[in-house]
Amino acid sequence: MTVILGRESVAKWRVDRGPSLRTVALSLARGRGALTVCAAVVLPLGFLIVQRATIYDGIRHVLFVIPMLAVLAGVGWVAILPLLRQAPIVAAVAVGAYVGSLALTLAVLHPLEYIAMSALAGGTRGAYDRFEQDYWSAAATEALRRLERRLDYELAGKGAEASPSIVICIPWREWMVGPMLKRPWVVETDPDKADFIIETPRSRCAAGKPVVLIAEVKRFDRAFAWVYARRPQE
Repeated sequence: MTVILGRESVAKWRVDRGPSLRTVALSLARGRGALTVCAAVVLPLGFLIVQRATIYDGIRHVLFVIPMLAVLAGVGWVAILPLLRQAPIVAAVAVGAYVGSLALTLAVLHPLEYIAMSALAGGTRGAYDRFEQDYWSAAATEALRRLERRLDYELAGKGAEASPSIVICIPWREWMVGPMLKRPWVVETDPDKADFIIETPRSRCAAGKPVVLIAEVKRFDRAFAWVYARRPQE
């Protein structure tokens, strides 16, 4: 909308630079709402890009642009709606395919739906190691559930044994993992003392430790958590 307004204003100004200047100013005044919305989106993001600003993981510092993006999306929808009405079957198929692809993506990602990335970033697979995805280390919970199910299966019918120790590498929150546990684990914060280590991309605390990989949490062939067991002493 801003581009169209600017193009029309320049065209009028080139024809007659006298009265048309007033026309351009009037057009800009009438379109000030659209200009304000567009500026509210473009200027903050443009400033961050130009300045290469540190925004501390993710988009939380620019969440205020989302309402403006919603307004622009609504304007775009209103603009293309007449075109969609001219080919309702084609539009229905396209919309259905898009919604279906989104539903399939979220189903594959479950329970890590929030790591989904835009197709412009290459999707979840293409954005891996390029953008922050599992900021809250949610994949650690999925990895823990797999480890607990595995231990429950292996220890079934063997009677009571000493509770194993575990450290879950969630940066600066290792000691707060108690509510995640469904077995009588011994919670450790030192990887050197744990029988099992669950590692996340934000904290690779098993690096260089005498451990063996026993499970991974993968989505679209990309790992978001790793489960290690301490290697038996030789």
